Amino acid sequence: MTRGLLVVFGLPGTGKSALADALGQRLAAVRLSVDDAEEALLAAGLSPGWTTGVAAYEAVGAFAAQNLRAGATVVVDAVNDSEPARETWRRAAVSAGAEVRFVLTICTDEAEHRRRLAGRTRPYTHVREPAWDDLQRRAEGFEPWAGPHTVVDTVHPLPDSVARVLAATPRRASTAPAQRDFPSPTLPFDDERAVLLDYLDFFRGVLLAKVTALSPADQRGSRLPSGWTPLELVHHLRHVERRWLEWGFEGRPVPDPWADEVDGRWHTEQDHVSLTVALADQAQVTIRIVRAHGLDEIGRPGARWDGAPPAPLRRVLLEVPRVSRTTTR
Repeated sequence: MTRGLLVVFGLPGTGKSALADALGQRLAAVRLSVDDAEEALLAAGLSPGWTTGVAAYEAVGAFAAQNLRAGATVVVDAVNDSEPARETWRRAAVSAGAEVRFVLTICTDEAEHRRRLAGRTRPYTHVREPAWDDLQRRAEGFEPWAGPHTVVDTVHPLPDSVARVLAATPRRASTAPAQRDFPSPTLPFDDERAVLLDYLDFFRGVLLAKVTALSPADQRGSRLPSGWTPLELVHHLRHVERRWLEWGFEGRPVPDPWADEVDGRWHTEQDHVSLTVALADQAQVTIRIVRAHGLDEIGRPGARWDGAPPAPLRRVLLEVPRVSRTTTR
């Protein structure tokens, strides 16, 4: 995502601040928090209440618009429980001629949610931390979401949540100054699996950035002797992950594993948005499989290997980015 506004929202204790921090680092973005603004307003003598809360949203909205106009990517952390609050970010993006995307954080493990809420220590003197009963009341008043957004269940490890958001957030090549660089070998990761998943996420992002920057006609057209189109490439790479990890490594039966091909060539009738969502969903399947197995674990025997011995997960994870890198040059 380049020169865009990414709004991470959800109830207190769902992990939105941790996710917003991680996304801010990965995207080299300006990080803004409504709670930070409200704390400053309360410290200046304003009374707690609805008016001060609205003022905090408006202040952060103004800062977001200013940074967007300066060419920055902005990540906002806010509860965003009402439509007027959400409209703040749409106005900010429109005023700067930038994109806005929304990410809703949830925590489906109640015990974990309670633990997070009870154990929170934040650098605020005036912003009150809610108790569980307060949270339940806020949940009842949380207005349903009416627009496109990505849902992230933060019971999963933080790197997985970051990967899901980035996979669902195409980066436009036409505004390349803020595009993500190739992963540095000095980036901290929990283990080697996270490193390999990050490489794969990078190449997905390169592909989606290039395809998103094309006109609809160019997305469906071809200038290559092979005749394949950019949309067919997106479709193909989704099935590459599906074949190697689901059908191959885990040995699970998948319907029509070669659904990206017709009569020996790539083919798709889906549009750009549908293919982008499908690739993002497949990325989540890949993350789940990788997190559930060791890198030295050998795949299950099956038709994918065409009579050859099954490969270990590490070799599979090196093969999928190789295909992505080769086909997105």
